[in-house]
Amino acid sequence: MTAPARVHLGDCIDVMAAMPDQSVDAVVTDPPYAIGIMSQQWDRMEAREFEAWCERWARECHRLLKPGGYLAAFGSARTWHRLAAGIEDAGFNIRDGIAWIYAQGYPPSIDVTEAVEAFHAEGPSTVEPEAPPEDVLTITRWLRAARDAAGWTNKQIDTMFGTNGMAGHWTSNGTQPAIPRIDQWDRLRDALGFDDTEIRELVEQLAATRTWVPGQRKPDERRWFETLRSGAELTGQGQKWGTRLKPAFEPIVLAQKPPRGTITANVRAYGTGALHLESDDKFPTNVAIAEGVDVVGVANPADYWHAFRYTPKAPSDERPTVGGVIHPTPKPLALMQWLVDLITPTGGIVLDPFAGSGSTGVAALMEGRTPILIEREPQYVRIIEHRLAEPIQPSLLAG
Repeated sequence: MTAPARVHLGDCIDVMAAMPDQSVDAVVTDPPYAIGIMSQQWDRMEAREFEAWCERWARECHRLLKPGGYLAAFGSARTWHRLAAGIEDAGFNIRDGIAWIYAQGYPPSIDVTEAVEAFHAEGPSTVEPEAPPEDVLTITRWLRAARDAAGWTNKQIDTMFGTNGMAGHWTSNGTQPAIPRIDQWDRLRDALGFDDTEIRELVEQLAATRTWVPGQRKPDERRWFETLRSGAELTGQGQKWGTRLKPAFEPIVLAQKPPRGTITANVRAYGTGALHLESDDKFPTNVAIAEGVDVVGVANPADYWHAFRYTPKAPSDERPTVGGVIHPTPKPLALMQWLVDLITPTGGIVLDPFAGSGSTGVAALMEGRTPILIEREPQYVRIIEHRLAEPIQPSLLAG
């Protein structure tokens, strides 16, 4: 029978320091990426500082793991080389890297063509601007209420999209309102966790073809334009120039504490050192394809990248709001279940030093493993406790 989860509030390095040597079988974790996500202070570090910090917490994980035990840690495409170096310097062997590929990424890119057009535009007008259409205000007021209900700020929304002040237009009560594109709207829905059924039709009607452009010089120059043709007036070709690629994968560092002797001897002595491969005739690969990702020239990607199929990103029912707080970066349960099952021995103990919203803990219980969760932020611990208190259905293959 699986032991109950243990949840610790505090800095993971301090909490782990009080735990006994060789007391866990695996580590599955999603540490900060040091990219300043959504202006969160806990995600801000300089590159060398981040690498040194990764070595400190990974060294404690190394001490706590049994010989041959594995560690799986999520990283960002921009900083995972520092993460891997820190883990390696802590004494681990880097065994592989898993690419989690999904289709929901959105580029926090600056629209350079649009910015240049604005730079070359005429100065501000002294003419009183016309009132925006009421249907536009219906959407922006609705989104403002959804933002407040989720406990977010416009600054957090701007940080998520890489914009400067655009969230103020999207949530305007009357001055210079703007409607997000439909892909932006869907990303807001997933992040804020709202149900847009009642307003979806209107959003699709307006966002699919036009965006309100605030601040024009004269009322008769105010215009609607197709967002997909951004840059057309500048280049004459409808080209788009920006500053980022669309994010479509997150790397997972797969590392191992060196075994003692041969793998066979290590497994017999400690129960750790082996990966749990699939029971059929296909090995799981180091590419995890999300449900709905198409690969050009490949009819069925799962035939080639046979890891698993899962819901990309975490759906709204895995993003609970507790005390007005929602965690900004939860991982999908199906992905965490697969990782826990891959590297944790049957009935083993899995540690997550950066528990966040508790996805590792829920996944571990579903897979018949015992989780130890550490989280520094009290508001996130409340989310973890809320999720662990919900009924958890064990996997049919657990254990």
